[in-house]
Amino acid sequence: MAYAVTAAQLNFGFKVAQQLISWSQLKRLWSAADADGEWRDAWLYDHFQPVNAAPDGSCLEAWTLLAALATQTARLRIGVLVTGNVYRHPAVLAHMLATVDHVSAGRVEFGFGAGWHAEECRRLGIPLPAPAERLARWDEACTVVHRLCTEDTVHFAGRYYQVEGAGLNPRPSTRPRFVLGASGPRALKVVARHADVWNVADGQVSTLRRGRDVLAKHCVDSGRDPAEITLSAQLHVAAGDLLAARFWTARLVAAGARHVVFSLPPDASPTLLRRLVTEVITPVRDEWHAKSRPDPSEVAP
Repeated sequence: MAYAVTAAQLNFGFKVAQQLISWSQLKRLWSAADADGEWRDAWLYDHFQPVNAAPDGSCLEAWTLLAALATQTARLRIGVLVTGNVYRHPAVLAHMLATVDHVSAGRVEFGFGAGWHAEECRRLGIPLPAPAERLARWDEACTVVHRLCTEDTVHFAGRYYQVEGAGLNPRPSTRPRFVLGASGPRALKVVARHADVWNVADGQVSTLRRGRDVLAKHCVDSGRDPAEITLSAQLHVAAGDLLAARFWTARLVAAGARHVVFSLPPDASPTLLRRLVTEVITPVRDEWHAKSRPDPSEVAP
């Protein structure tokens, strides 16, 4: 089944991995974005040591940091892109999610993935199952978190997770959107069952195009309308080449992405955020709106 690209709303966010960056720098950046109405959301990553950098460098923990940043913002949607399931029991994670939801007055989104960082898990002594088991655990975890966010009392007897009469008090003010990060046909089955948003981490147009049609088929198999799931993509940005960022953002939007998250370097500044708005977001959005408008010659009088 081919995925039908819809003219849904187009939104933009940014992500700065909290490695090799101070609390004061992050607070300044998020506060600037919060004051700029063009940014819908802001994200952290979920690692305990720097990725693609010296592993002994500084790295703040994601969910405690997210709660702190929630108190420094008032408008931005916030989240972790994506939380690794291998790091926390899903019932504990659901309590964390509910807490940040209330701290942020309902602005949290639930970015969630199976987990992957083998060296990090080795160093910390965290078990990292084989890929098939990781996906099965993630599938169960999605169910546990969803039910805890929506039901008063949850009984769940899965292969990997069990809860007996568990509940969240308070529950999130509204059920957070599930933003699931994954690639590959087996992982996309989990996305089809649970996601409100599917996020492509590598920023590749080809990954988005291939995955959207596979996802559409899995949605139909699961009894869901593929249009219920928003397509999202992360795009790594080099501050010195925003022309390339504009080019690839437009390509991702043309391929069906309706949410683009710019992955920024640790030294990103409020100036870079503003330049992204003027040099990337505004022209891409204007072009998209122009293409979305019907041709006046084809509109019946």
